[in-house]
Amino acid sequence: MTGPGEPGKHVEPLTDNELKTLLNAVDNLVPGYRRVANIVPFTGLLKKEYTHLRESWIEWNDDVVAIHIPETMPCTSVKYTSSSWDIVERDGPCLRSKVDDAPPGRVYSKKERTIYVTESRAQAALRGVFSMADENPASTVHIHHIVDKLPLDFTYRQLRFTRLRLLGDRGIDPNQIAAEWGVTPKDSIAQFPSVMRNILRDSAHDYYDPYNRAKEILALLNRHGAMTAGEISNALAQSDSSVWRRVDTLEKHNAVETSDSMGLLIRPVLTVKQLDSNHPKADDAARNTLAVLNEEGPTHKPELEGELGVSTSEVHRRVESLKEYDTITVSEFRGRSITPLKTVKQFLQCSSCEKQYDSIRAKNAHEQQAHVDATSPF
Repeated sequence: MTGPGEPGKHVEPLTDNELKTLLNAVDNLVPGYRRVANIVPFTGLLKKEYTHLRESWIEWNDDVVAIHIPETMPCTSVKYTSSSWDIVERDGPCLRSKVDDAPPGRVYSKKERTIYVTESRAQAALRGVFSMADENPASTVHIHHIVDKLPLDFTYRQLRFTRLRLLGDRGIDPNQIAAEWGVTPKDSIAQFPSVMRNILRDSAHDYYDPYNRAKEILALLNRHGAMTAGEISNALAQSDSSVWRRVDTLEKHNAVETSDSMGLLIRPVLTVKQLDSNHPKADDAARNTLAVLNEEGPTHKPELEGELGVSTSEVHRRVESLKEYDTITVSEFRGRSITPLKTVKQFLQCSSCEKQYDSIRAKNAHEQQAHVDATSPF
């Protein structure tokens, strides 16, 4: 299983609070480390791009600084001699440049791309990099050491992917994100490389499924009653901007209402089950998940993730939704296997008169009209 900063499908970018804490603390770091902290989260530069950064790649403008990453570029690194502290040019490319498909002596970037830097602190730090290089030709040696020995609680990879989260939170068009990161998506976020897809799915913009992310908040409100955005944010480990985007989605479905009394409370108006009655997307997600469980029997979440081709967080949301309908059970023992209690046919059958329907919405609408429960869910 990969850790937060290791190669693989999962990497945890810095949250807004973690990034703020880091930037407030960087003044205590030496200049080299300080520049990494100020540049990488706002550019997403690969290590080999950062360590070989050239001023000729950069277009300096007043508001936006553009970094034009070429597909190939000569390795300009220098090194210390083994017998003294003299600075000499390398005979060949540094180890970071030695990749199979790179021309000899040239650093390789998987695709030509342009990064637009708007944050003033990152722009100032970029200027500092080249001021340092002018004053000290050994700086490239220091840079190589610095990116591998960060005295931080976060890895370089986490800093780099923070840029992706920030783009996602701002709602940048997926095609623009793909162009900056050197990938070619086909039709949607779901077809991005997995590590990118997982981060964008969890961004505040909700590229992948705003309805199900919002439903997670409604389930919380159903359990605890009215809450503030801050309380929701803490309970679900979501940023304030994420919470308000999802509350907006719920308001559009008339599922919650907000009140200015007692610190802007968010109050549930519908249950998750009632909300699903009005939303077609819930049908497919629930039926597909239950169908897999019917076929496979007791199953664990990682297996469901593979069978359904969705993220771990999406599997969690579907399982929680099916639990709302008393359609599955989740073991409390180690491994927490998920066991179906109903078939898809039984799931779409009225619990009172056993009339069969072809969708959850139709079944729920029938039950609410023909078998009205006057008891408030709250």
